[in-house]
Amino acid sequence: MSFSLPRLSRSDTLTSISEYDLSETSPNITPTLIKKANDDLGKISLCWPKIHTPPEFEDRSDFPESYYQNSNKEKLTLLYAENFRRQYNHFYPDRKQLVLVAENECGLQKLVCTTIRPTCLALRELKNWSNCAQFVADFIDYEPLPRPTAAPERILGPCTVFKRQSGNSYEMAIALCSLLLGELYDAYVVSGHAIQDIAENIRIRTDCPVKPEELEDEEPEKPPTPVEQATPTESPKDSPEQASDEAPKDPETQETEDKYALIPELEQAPPDELYGWRTHAWVLLLPNDDDITEAIFVEPSTGVSYPTSTDVYTSVESVFNNVNYWANIQDYSNGIANMKYDLTDLSCWEHMLIGEPFENRKFFVDPEAEDDNPALEEKHLDMPASWVEKFTIPHDKIRIRYNNGFKSTNYRRTVLNEFGEYVQMDGLQSKIMHYADFECTELIMVEDVYRNRQDALVLTRGDTKKRTVTEYFKRGRPDACRTHTYDMDNNYVNGPRTMEFYYKVRKDGLEKLEVDTGFKKETYKNRFDKLYFRHIAFKEEEPDGTLEGPKKTIASITEKFQRNPSKIAIEDIAERQFKIMQNEIFLKFHTAPGFITANTRRFFKPKDGERLGIDTEWTSDYTADVDADPPSYLQLYYLYEAQLEAEQRSVFHLREIEDELSAFIRLRNVECAMPKLHVSIFNKERNESLRLEMLEQEEKDMEDDESSVHEGTDYLAPYIAKLTTELPLTKEKALLVRSECLKEFQQLMVYRANKLTQQFEAEYNDYQKKKLWFSENKSMLSFDVEDREISKLAQQKHKLQIYNMRLDRQQRVIKKRYANLEQFLATDKRLEVLYE
Repeated sequence: MSFSLPRLSRSDTLTSISEYDLSETSPNITPTLIKKANDDLGKISLCWPKIHTPPEFEDRSDFPESYYQNSNKEKLTLLYAENFRRQYNHFYPDRKQLVLVAENECGLQKLVCTTIRPTCLALRELKNWSNCAQFVADFIDYEPLPRPTAAPERILGPCTVFKRQSGNSYEMAIALCSLLLGELYDAYVVSGHAIQDIAENIRIRTDCPVKPEELEDEEPEKPPTPVEQATPTESPKDSPEQASDEAPKDPETQETEDKYALIPELEQAPPDELYGWRTHAWVLLLPNDDDITEAIFVEPSTGVSYPTSTDVYTSVESVFNNVNYWANIQDYSNGIANMKYDLTDLSCWEHMLIGEPFENRKFFVDPEAEDDNPALEEKHLDMPASWVEKFTIPHDKIRIRYNNGFKSTNYRRTVLNEFGEYVQMDGLQSKIMHYADFECTELIMVEDVYRNRQDALVLTRGDTKKRTVTEYFKRGRPDACRTHTYDMDNNYVNGPRTMEFYYKVRKDGLEKLEVDTGFKKETYKNRFDKLYFRHIAFKEEEPDGTLEGPKKTIASITEKFQRNPSKIAIEDIAERQFKIMQNEIFLKFHTAPGFITANTRRFFKPKDGERLGIDTEWTSDYTADVDADPPSYLQLYYLYEAQLEAEQRSVFHLREIEDELSAFIRLRNVECAMPKLHVSIFNKERNESLRLEMLEQEEKDMEDDESSVHEGTDYLAPYIAKLTTELPLTKEKALLVRSECLKEFQQLMVYRANKLTQQFEAEYNDYQKKKLWFSENKSMLSFDVEDREISKLAQQKHKLQIYNMRLDRQQRVIKKRYANLEQFLATDKRLEVLYE
């Protein structure tokens, strides 16, 4: 149903005092109460007194005139808005009041459409709608409306909102819509109603959206083969016939299961007596040709997007942007899931201004029309320009991101603390605390996310139940450590710990190291000798070691090898055990094809003082092939010698690993006590001191270069040879030599400066001619030629900058060089007659 917009009479523009009961029976009525009633009714003030001095708002009074004065076009639009409000209330008396106007910083009523100021910030990270929404949610602190069921009495402009970094739902939605419109999105502010959790920004019934990024694996896992994907057979005890024969559950187990079954019910939101009445504003994004395929809602307080069929919003009263205002006339008594968002459909939406936006208009050309008559062109009132001043966000505040650099949010069984970049000295970006209960009293895990750490630390995960801490590192550490897990209470060298490495970086291919009081386990990958596992056992009675303590006594070393295709199976070692305490070496070879058992060989090392040899007493074996020829004594001797050397290498490697582990723990203690952050060379805010040091060093290097060039140079020799060959010089000849030297130096400096100036002027004139030619002929050039000409102009502009830098340097150093030359002449012994 559509309605027309008749003209307003003067009597219609005046507020009828008879609409309010001001009789003697209401003695407490005050102007403030009358203003509040007008606000509740949504009435628009059509009286605009002159304000010569801008009022003060939060210690600011230097507002532009548009903040405290309405232009004639704004006044006319407010008349339209009041007329639109009255007709809407007449046709839809059961609907809630529309939010058409609100007071701004200076207490002046402004149309909400003109509060939107489309702005494009020159920031790469804000070119996407989701990044914009998350930035607004992080940068601005949410303020619930003081009266949750009423329209806001005040809506600040986006400039003020970004400066004070706080605002209500309408202010945040308008700020977000301003950024999205600046990025050419089809964005609208939605005025309606939401559930309590959304309107009051309660997130304790929402899962924490921040998940620490997992480190990438060295090699992606291969999908299992069809054999590995075999479907497990159903156990007989799981069949329906025997389901009744299952044993009854333990009472404690049953109680625990019942307790967990009640958790979803206990965590549900309590009944809200104001359900469907809580006023709220959010953003609507309509499809475009880029990344929005269907209409979505964006909540500015959280940055989360919802489908238009969501139930977190209970009603939609209107939508608006900087072009027009649309009132919803669809039925939302059963929710908003079936609402349509085609704003050109007059059966669903009523627009305040008659003229459609330019991009939505359809033009038809009449071929029989003769001449276009300007008087017949469409002339409708369009939306006035925004009264909000142009705003930007300082780069340092964008880096900090949060108000005062910190933000804390409570989620379901999770508390999230977020910090701005470089706010914490240790590079802490976010702290995620997980709890076992809904009230967040029983802590079970703490995750700390880091950025810009020089030690490559990106995440620490502390498990309070297992009492363990796991550190995650990105690539770039000299030790190639990937993860480090240790005990909270026993963080010493021989205490329990597990380390994973980027094995492709390490020359030994070590992938994983497990350490405990009684053993060490090493896992390898892609080694040329096919070793993939090593286990070292220590004596049990050995006391726990310390950082500088003695080395532990080795009891045994077990090594396992993968199959080496270059060797036959009966000669390819599969497992090797060095039983050092028993003086034995045990070898197990790979199983040969066609056999079900593998060959084994055991060597008994001679005792101290005995002859080192090989015979039947020092070795024993098991052969799977009974028909195979036994190895010769020489072959066994060479094998025995090779195993002894391998044992020495394994022991030496173990001691290297122990030293590396001790050095790693000492280094981690230093890195945790005195963390250092990496600062990019392009970060001007953080590299100011470094930049000054670089400039000082550059000047020092320049002086050193000049002094090194002048060393050993005899400036007076040409002038003395031209005048005389006799030394010492007379006073007259010395004065003539000095003046000739200084005069020629001045001429040389002037010649160089003039030559640079001529080169600069010639290059500049040529650049201007080419630039003028390009601007005149740009439309006639092909894309390739245009790109080539632009590249040439850029190169020529760069050349002009170099000439300019050389001229500036020439002017800077000419006086200094002249003073250096005078000082050189004053110290020359051949001219000392001038200074006697």
